[in-house]
Order: sequence, then structure tokens, then C-alpha cells
Amino acid sequence: MGPWMLQWMLGSAVSVAAPVDLHWDAPAPCPDAEATAARIAARTPAQIGPTPVPAPVRVDARVAAVGTGYALTLALARPGGPSWRRDVTSDRCDELAEATALIVAVALDPVFLAEQAPAPGVPPPASPAGPSIASPWSRPSTPPATPRDAPATTSSRAPFGVALRPSVGAWFGALPRIGAAIGVDVVLPARRALRMELGALAIPRQRTTVAPDAGAQLWLATAVLRGCFAPAVGRVRPMACVGVAAGAIGGRGRGSAVASTAATQPWASAVAATGLEVAIVRWLGAFARVEGHAHLRRPGFHLDAVGPVHRTGQASATALVGLQAVLR
Repeated sequence: MGPWMLQWMLGSAVSVAAPVDLHWDAPAPCPDAEATAARIAARTPAQIGPTPVPAPVRVDARVAAVGTGYALTLALARPGGPSWRRDVTSDRCDELAEATALIVAVALDPVFLAEQAPAPGVPPPASPAGPSIASPWSRPSTPPATPRDAPATTSSRAPFGVALRPSVGAWFGALPRIGAAIGVDVVLPARRALRMELGALAIPRQRTTVAPDAGAQLWLATAVLRGCFAPAVGRVRPMACVGVAAGAIGGRGRGSAVASTAATQPWASAVAATGLEVAIVRWLGAFARVEGHAHLRRPGFHLDAVGPVHRTGQASATALVGLQAVLR
């Protein structure tokens, strides 16, 4: 959103300028940079005592949508001085703007923070709901890390998440008629844009007739491995996937004119899919997907003394809908 410069005159006896260089980057539903700057100004007291902030403070605040909530990454630094980073998550973006204002106000006003500390032997008051804020410039046990040696952190990224996704739908072109299909996928990491999907897809049974007293009962089962890109846009994740499928297609003769013998042949295909996920609550969502299969093999079946039963075409497609439950 661009830098915003806020100026306060800190101290009653000595007037010292303490500028804040605020860089605020947040999606549209969140307060803008001007509103966040106003929150910081409102939390900074007019007089805080004789100890001013010795150097300007640069504030880099970035907010990203994470599932049904938001994640804030906040970095504070003085030129030539220590730096400090904080990661906060919340279901509401305006709470993250308020947390930013509180953290920055504490960083600007350490004397005010010390004056508000309870006397020895007096228990501190209960904290209201929400993230607790400590002074970023006073960490007695561990010195603040500089940007060069700051440890890597992943708390600002979306949680990992593993999801289970059962589905039902139709498979077109794999067997002689449109088949009722069932599927299940394991998705990980479910809360990030780049993910893997390992699933199973099947047409449990389809009967076909090639003569009045002869036919077959066919089935198809595959395992599918996909790589997907599914960026979050609010509660919605459009997705695009590519992958491979491998399994088997089989059949058994039926009818008085044929022997009840079974045969199975391997199945393999390259897959490409597109779809949409919609979050209902944080741990539950709905999805729809259309997937095309380019067959790498074309199995066929025939009945002795009757003739061909079915030969797979060059391509097929599935259309599925289902639910997605995020387990962790």
C-alpha cells in the first residue's frame, strides 16, 4: 500500500520526533494503510515521559488470507539497531490491524509500558481475548535477532493441513455406457496453494448385453496421483491439476450362452483436471471437479463364440462432486 509516515512529539520536557515508516500490505477486506496509521496514532499517548524512542522505527506489515481467516507478518526495525518479528493470526482482518497498532505503540513507548506493569507481589490483570503483546525491544533472556541471523519461521504461512475428500459422480467413455463413479482423495497440504492429491476412482459394476443370452459384467478401478495449484481467493479455491492414473479394468461373462469366466487387463492414463473448492467452515468444504483421461492403453474384452464386448476409447472424462474435511 506504500509507506505512511507518522510523526509524534514524544516527551513532555524534551520534544523529540519519533517517525514511523509504515508499510502496510493487506487484501481488500482489510483496513487500508491510512486507517491502520490512524489506529497507531490513537494508541500513542501524547506524553510518555522523558525517555523518547531513540531512532525512527520501520514497520513492515503484510496480511494474507489463510483459509477462512488471515495471517499477519509484522517486522519492526530501527536503522542500525535491533529488529523484531511477530506472526499473528485471526479470523478477522480488522483485529490484525488493531494488533499492529498495539505492537507498534508498545515499541514506540517502552516507558509507558513499564509504568503500566503491576507492582511487585500484585498479580497482573486478566488479559482480554486476542493475541498477547510484549515489548519488542526488551527480551532479557534472548537478544533480538538481526535480519541476517533471524531464524526461519513458517508461522506466517498457511498451516499444513491434511484433507479427506469423498466424492460421487459420473465417468464418461470408459465403459460402454456412462458409469456411476465413486472416489476418495487424500489432499496435502490442504491449506496451501501447491498440493498433492492421492486418490482412488472406480466404476464398481456395469452390466452390458451383446446377445439375448450373452453379456458381461464390467468394472474399472484406478489409483490417481495429481499435482495441483489451488490458490485461495477468500473462501474459494479454483484448482488446476495434472497427473497419472493406473489400475485395472475387468469383466466376467454372464448368460446361458457363455462361460462365467473373468478377465482383467491393466489400465493407465494421463489426467488433467480443473475444479473449485468452497470453504463452508474452517474444517469443512465442498468441491466439484471435471477431469479428462488420455488413455495410454486401450483394453478390450470379447466373449468366445459371441464376439467383442467392449474396447476402451482413446479418452474419457469424469465429473465429480463431494465434501472435503480438513483433519489437521
